[in-house]
Amino acid sequence: MKALSDQQIADLRAGRGMGLALPAELNGYPGPIHVLELGDRLGLTAEQRNQEQELLAAMKAETIPLGERLIAQETDLDRQFASKAVTLGSLQAA
Repeated sequence: MKALSDQQIADLRAGRGMGLALPAELNGYPGPIHVLELGDRLGLTAEQRNQEQELLAAMKAETIPLGERLIAQETDLDRQFASKAVTLGSLQAA
């Protein structure tokens, strides 16, 4: 598939997303993985670490299936265009 790189596919399958949270991160709103990575410097308590781990697990439970769906959709679109089988109807359906 040409639309997604191997790294993007791996990130989607691992629940790491596509970097869409970058504006939040650049403005001081880190995601759960970054909070956990910086836990010592932030002085997180055990309870705070557990809360962040729960947030991360919940996030991955949502993002991994979404990532797989996106990969399947991009694969289908790529197949349609590569085989020159794309139509207005198939494109709208996709």
